[in-house]
Amino acid sequence: MRSLIEEGVSRGELTENVPADELALFINTQLYGLMVAWCMSDASVVGSAKTDAFFDSIIKPALMPYKL
Repeated sequence: MRSLIEEGVSRGELTENVPADELALFINTQLYGLMVAWCMSDASVVGSAKTDAFFDSIIKPALMPYKL
């Protein structure tokens, strides 16, 4: 995840001051939680619509302060 964030910086999509380590940890933690919910629910809780909502409500807002 850190390398993806760093790639975003190198492409000019994210600011240079993005806290890559902290943001990578946050995103990984959220993704693991999503995977656990999916595994525990026999895939009934997390579908593509819920995954889209997850990215819209959690991941995109976390990246917004660092977008160029």
